[in-house]
Amino acid sequence: MTKEKKIKLIIILTVLVDIIGFGIVIPLLPFYVGKFSSSPLAVTWMMMAYSLCSFLSAPLLGKLSDRYGRRPVLIVSILSTAIGWFIFAFGQALWVLFLGRIIDGLAAGNITTALSSMSDISKDEKERSANMGLVGALFGLGFVIGPLLGGFLSLISTKFVFICVGIMALINVISVYFMMPETNNKKFEGKMEYHPLSPIMSAIRDKRLRNLYVIFYILFVGIVCYQSIFALYLAKVFNYGQAQVSWMIAIIGLLILINQAFLLKNFWFKFFKPKFLRVWSILFYAISLIFFAINNQKVFFVALIVSTFLQSVLRAILMSYITGKAEETRRGEAVGILSSVESLSMITGPLIVGPIYMWHYSYSFYLSAILIFIAFIGMYKYSKLETETEII
Repeated sequence: MTKEKKIKLIIILTVLVDIIGFGIVIPLLPFYVGKFSSSPLAVTWMMMAYSLCSFLSAPLLGKLSDRYGRRPVLIVSILSTAIGWFIFAFGQALWVLFLGRIIDGLAAGNITTALSSMSDISKDEKERSANMGLVGALFGLGFVIGPLLGGFLSLISTKFVFICVGIMALINVISVYFMMPETNNKKFEGKMEYHPLSPIMSAIRDKRLRNLYVIFYILFVGIVCYQSIFALYLAKVFNYGQAQVSWMIAIIGLLILINQAFLLKNFWFKFFKPKFLRVWSILFYAISLIFFAINNQKVFFVALIVSTFLQSVLRAILMSYITGKAEETRRGEAVGILSSVESLSMITGPLIVGPIYMWHYSYSFYLSAILIFIAFIGMYKYSKLETETEII
């Protein structure tokens, strides 16, 4: 086994354990928080608190990984996850639960640092996209295994579930410490600002990538909008219960796994050029969401399959494209900014879609489709301008 393949295997196992832990707690989190507060806002604000902290910390962690290396940042980040879940598990008041999620969010660089490592060992854009897609496949696998494992562990107690997730994170820390070598061989030597918002300001000043960050943000606000009301929609329109919603999430995870692990390399990259995918996939994605609003279960399932495939392709290819355009010594910062932009979308998306959903549930999908269509226009114009520049 070559050094690159060994590093890739270690990254894969690290990310998989992290995502399985995330998949375990997601279905159980609202019920556990419900023991401390009957208000649905408690869960909503807790998720937003984590997203806000992640928004502030992710670019900074990416920048630190460019300066000091991926390995130490990854160790600290996973350790904060372990500490956060232990605090969450043993907390006896709602504010302690908030503290646990905030601690995790303030060093939420597990996945972004792993993606930076994947980018480090990639030789070209095609391989980088495939590696990003592989991480996407791990999300699918984690969201298949996680909920099933969480349901089994919850038979003992919900508290025991969060303790187990904390232990998994500790094991992950130990494995990274002893097994993972440093992948960043071209560390950033320039002057660095350590204010949490400095990378965001750098992104605004970066004329080459600024428009891509804006497109990425609009796209993911559209994604988060419909994902925020997904379970509510299933319950309202199709009368789904908790078990049925959990199985639906597992099916989505399985689709992502199939797409990222097999179809990305053997179908999408085989028959389509990366430029075509990063532009026109956004348009077809927007169109697929319109069919969600049709109150027909068969149409809904077809639209779900199409949109899941397109979203997982877009996530891999856009992250690869944007990080590939960043300076080689600042790719960790670029990945961190993308994660921060995604976190920002997870804050703004629910705020936008809530009133729309209360107006009429189907309008939420139209809103998402419109936002994603705007992202398509932006990417189409950007790619056209890029082609014209290359010709000149």
